[in-house]
Amino acid sequence: MTVTLDPVTDADLGYVLAVLREADLPSAGIGDDTVRLFLADADGERVGVGGFEDYGGTGLLRSIAIEPGARGQGYGTALVETLEAEAGAAGIENLLLLTTDAGPFFESLGYEPAEWSVVPDSSALSAVCPDTATCLSKRL
Repeated sequence: MTVTLDPVTDADLGYVLAVLREADLPSAGIGDDTVRLFLADADGERVGVGGFEDYGGTGLLRSIAIEPGARGQGYGTALVETLEAEAGAAGIENLLLLTTDAGPFFESLGYEPAEWSVVPDSSALSAVCPDTATCLSKRL
């Protein structure tokens, strides 16, 4: 399965916010220059969104959300793998993420538990995630 990524434009922000809201994900920092956000496309159809923040060799994977009607079809895995390739091409060597309920999904993709202390303080996402969120890490 192939998912292509298109950078989010200002015209796409309404769609992005709606998908994140539907998935009950925070929108903190969306639209900031530090967040590289993409639309996920499969066979000409939008299937979701995702992105990362770049902190010089370390990245924070964030805002991974698949459209409700497209879930369970492998798009989430394809989106994460495509974002990992994009992050690696940008010079990121280690990806982190914070999650409250998708830990098993990300662990199935090679992410391992990590300490919250590795999350960059400047991330808008870390400020809004609950203390109960799990931090995971993957070396690219």
